[in-house]
Amino acid sequence: MEIPMTRFGTIHIDDNKAITFDDGIIGFEQYKRYVLLSVNNNSKFYWLQSIDEPDLAFACMDPLNVCDDYSPKIDKGIFDELQTENSEILVLCVVVIKTDISQSTVNLAAPIIINTDKQKAKQVVLQNDKYNPRHLVFK
Repeated sequence: MEIPMTRFGTIHIDDNKAITFDDGIIGFEQYKRYVLLSVNNNSKFYWLQSIDEPDLAFACMDPLNVCDDYSPKIDKGIFDELQTENSEILVLCVVVIKTDISQSTVNLAAPIIINTDKQKAKQVVLQNDKYNPRHLVFK
């Protein structure tokens, strides 16, 4: 499928690369389909680009890049909902890029869980305060 995007121009993706969020992303519940784009081969960052809204894209990263002991407690029901048994999962967190790049933050309190085999995803709000929603990316 051809997708026009504000940041990246028109890109072609295979239909099976579309990631579906049944509940959307917090604050953007109406947008359900996304594609994950790598910034470049060496980067720790990704773009989670909406397929249905060309202006909507979230910078994301693997939380282990900023918190090497990141291991949130996620309810088993979430994994059941995403049908993750015998599937690969990817955990990403949304990054807020500030004008002063040194002040950019990552939301460790609401990870995105992606079943990469079934292309199903969900953002989860953690029920404890162990992880900061405004964790500095660059220390």
